[in-house]
Amino acid sequence: MTRFALRAAFFAFLVVLSGLASAADKKVAMVVGNSAYEATGTLPNTLNDAKAVAAALERLGFLVLTAYDAPQAALLKTLDDFSSALKGADAAVFFYAGHGMQMGAENYFLPVDIKVENELSVRYGALGLSDVLRDIESLSKVAIVVIDACRNNPFVDQLAAADPTRSVAPVRGLARVSPSGNGTIIAYAAAPGEVASDGAGEHSPYTAALLAEMEKPGVEVGLLFRRVAGRVIEETKGEQRPELLVRLASEYYLAEVAPAPVSAPVLAALPQTPEPAPVDVAASGISAEAVAPDWRQATDETGDRAALWGYASSVLGSPFDAPSAAWEAPSRKEVAELEPNNSFGTAQLVEPSDAVTLAISPVGDADWVRLAVQQGGKLTVHAPAPPEAIDLAVRLVNANGDEVAYWVQAQRPGGELLAEFDIGRPGAYWLQFIDANNDHAAAESFPVNLRYEAQPDLFEPDDRIDLAKHVPLVGSFPLNILPRGDHDWFKFTAPAPGALVVSLTNVPEAIDGAFRLLNADGAEIAYWTLAPRPGGDTIAVLDLPRPGVYYLDVADNNSDASAILPLTLSTRFAPSPDLLEPNDAMLQAMRIEASGTQSLAIFPKGDNDWLELNIVQPGELVLAVKSPPQNLDLGYRVVDGSGAEAQYWTVAPRPGGDLYGSFDVAKPGRYFLQLADASNDASSIEPFDLDLKFTASLDAYEPNDGIGSARVLTPGGEVPFTILPRGDADWFRVTVEQPGELAVAIDEGPEDLDIAYRVVNSDWNELAYWVPPYRKGGLTEGFVDFALPGTYFLELRDGSNDGRSIEPATLKTVFTPTPGSNEPNNAFGAATPVEITGDTQAHILPRGDADWHVFYAPSAGELDVEIDEVAENLDIAFRVLNAERSEIQYWIGAPRPGGVTTGTVAIPASGWYWMELRDGNSDERSTQPFKVRRVFRPAI
Repeated sequence: MTRFALRAAFFAFLVVLSGLASAADKKVAMVVGNSAYEATGTLPNTLNDAKAVAAALERLGFLVLTAYDAPQAALLKTLDDFSSALKGADAAVFFYAGHGMQMGAENYFLPVDIKVENELSVRYGALGLSDVLRDIESLSKVAIVVIDACRNNPFVDQLAAADPTRSVAPVRGLARVSPSGNGTIIAYAAAPGEVASDGAGEHSPYTAALLAEMEKPGVEVGLLFRRVAGRVIEETKGEQRPELLVRLASEYYLAEVAPAPVSAPVLAALPQTPEPAPVDVAASGISAEAVAPDWRQATDETGDRAALWGYASSVLGSPFDAPSAAWEAPSRKEVAELEPNNSFGTAQLVEPSDAVTLAISPVGDADWVRLAVQQGGKLTVHAPAPPEAIDLAVRLVNANGDEVAYWVQAQRPGGELLAEFDIGRPGAYWLQFIDANNDHAAAESFPVNLRYEAQPDLFEPDDRIDLAKHVPLVGSFPLNILPRGDHDWFKFTAPAPGALVVSLTNVPEAIDGAFRLLNADGAEIAYWTLAPRPGGDTIAVLDLPRPGVYYLDVADNNSDASAILPLTLSTRFAPSPDLLEPNDAMLQAMRIEASGTQSLAIFPKGDNDWLELNIVQPGELVLAVKSPPQNLDLGYRVVDGSGAEAQYWTVAPRPGGDLYGSFDVAKPGRYFLQLADASNDASSIEPFDLDLKFTASLDAYEPNDGIGSARVLTPGGEVPFTILPRGDADWFRVTVEQPGELAVAIDEGPEDLDIAYRVVNSDWNELAYWVPPYRKGGLTEGFVDFALPGTYFLELRDGSNDGRSIEPATLKTVFTPTPGSNEPNNAFGAATPVEITGDTQAHILPRGDADWHVFYAPSAGELDVEIDEVAENLDIAFRVLNAERSEIQYWIGAPRPGGVTTGTVAIPASGWYWMELRDGNSDERSTQPFKVRRVFRPAI
């Protein structure tokens, strides 16, 4: 089974499944059309638009709630009914046609009874888009909002005049509001801040385009709205550019897929075995496979290739013009002159091959004969022996009395007359014979021999574009350049973009053949292709950039020659193998999978191929094009869903060179690949394969590239993460309920990354400066002390911000708390209250930490202090101050690090006293607690 047969069988299977699945779908729509505004007058098309859309939605199986010329109360009631009906809906559509207004970031739909007096009258008197979105996104699986409300709005000027001091200025057009749900499409009739047209017809340009597309079966809804936008841009010549915001996690179809009847292909009129091309196809740069007429397979999913271009496929099946039957002039016979025949109206009827007997008498006599031809050709008039007195002359006139050929005169009185007249088209013609000076006459008769040679060109008359003959794209037939200045026009209907190979061969020596190509609008898309010399062959490959009608104009280059001998016109058509066309603009981007192979072609010159990828998680997209056509220097770039450039152009090293590249997907979303010839000066019908491979990142915490998007990290485990894209940062948020030490280790890192980390607190104060690895790809380890309970932030980066990798590294963290530390107590004013006699646990954490204790002495006496169970790296010292912060005991230190610190402090009187404890040099810290023992001995 062929690939196309498999595809057709699979599609038929999908048709059955879609019919079974759709039977239970719940589809609800609300359609609003406001026209008769009490304060500003009537909008011409909004009611027509709304009613037509409502009818179309009903045909598509939607339960439709309508509000026409709705005051505020009716509009809100319909919205309430709509919200109630939405519960459990599989799909919902909200369509609005009427006046809308933008204030700040919100869009408002205006009821017909609104009185715009100030900002509040809009906020509380209109319906907000956010209110609609809240209901439709929360209650329906798929939400589609269509807003044809960007018309020129007089309410904006009213509000500006009524309330010039308002806090938020009204703006013409509507604001860009992005969908919040994952199953939402918002379609605006015009771009943000721009005004849409009401249109001169029955519907606005946007609604007319929507009605033309929305009931087409099997068209994915995103593609449907891109086609609508394309129609509007084309109709308004770019003055109105719709906006489309899509956030759909899966495909949705407004019209269910249904089997399409197979129409007769255009090639049905062609012979089963077309004549071979009279040119060297290989020399033209087109493979024999490409020239083979198998493009009838290039259809969309409904079997309608032209539908992808918004082009009426019925035109493709329009009949070809059959050539006329070959005609020969009747056999020669001798005809005597029948008077009167001295005027146009009394001309004697003869056949174009007769021998006619005439006489020029009396002086001033004229003899007229009339003949009819059914095919263009050459008429020869030969009078071998006129009377001696007569200098015979003849001219050719058509049925309108217009002179087709001027007088041809014998060289002398009584001399032989030989005239040849080119007749370009069938019809009746008149020959007028006279004495050239009208000063002689002769009663004697003389013979005039007529001979007519019909031209082989059976498509005349075709000398104007409106007379162009519709012929198949693949064919070969004779044509004549006759008479001098003749043009032969032919019409082709292309079902797809492609290359039309045109050749003129067997050209008569007098003719320097030339041709050019025009589109359906009469615009020249290929200038004249000329023969190298008169009688030489002419060949060219002409690009047909899109499906449709084209006109070929064939002529003699200088229009100074004609020939009864025919030349041969041959045409062959090579369709573009790029089945993703049309996709030459971002709005027409074709959705593809992020991994797979696509066959593309850069055709015609200046073509761009746009591809849309919906990527649901961060990762790496690798792109490769191998062995592209030799004349193309391919390049690509990446654009994100907002239209911003996410990656600049990557270009092949040379024309015909392989193209490799990668793109780091930092965040899930829609991305667009744009491929083109880097210089936009070449094209090729030959396809190339674009290979895409998407590797999902194992980093489940993305996006977390800023402190605001830091992900919660619970110490004590292992977390894989990636530095992707280049310059990426990974932020984690750690919350601790008591002081302690966080140990950090980064292991198993990619070899080209030197991953470092730092730690900041919630005030952005840096607690640990960047800790680097031992080497690239090596272990990074360290610790940070949290002196207080709270939230802290860990930032990880490549050391120089110049590396990236899809390969993950592993972040390991361990938190060791310091229980019973009584923190915060690192200052005089934050001292921990303790008994003057007793044991207290303390910590020196972080480095430079101080622990303050405060106690009350009931009388004078002596205080014995012992500090024991000290970590080996700490040499704990203490001092004592009174309430005036005067030192009553200077620092008493340990004999060695880890040693026991002892001392006796004289307490001079009753009162409050403060004890400060530190590491001797404030250069060490430890998570290990130590014990402070105090014994007070009152004075006797």
